[in-house]
Amino acid sequence: VFASADGGREWREGATPDAPPGSRSDPQVAFTPRGTALFATLAHRFDSASARTRAAVHLFRSSDGGSSW
Repeated sequence: VFASADGGREWREGATPDAPPGSRSDPQVAFTPRGTALFATLAHRFDSASARTRAAVHLFRSSDGGSSW
């Protein structure tokens, strides 16, 4: 996830927790009426109970312009 505070001149990367790198696809971003950013992505998660990899949807939110999620 990347964010810009100057209209896109400079960008900074904001890390999202909870999913290993490379396991995300189909990223989507939306904003609430109050300006909170929402980031959704598909991911793979290992389910230790069944010993299988399962699909999951990860949802993150940021209220500080994308610096932290």
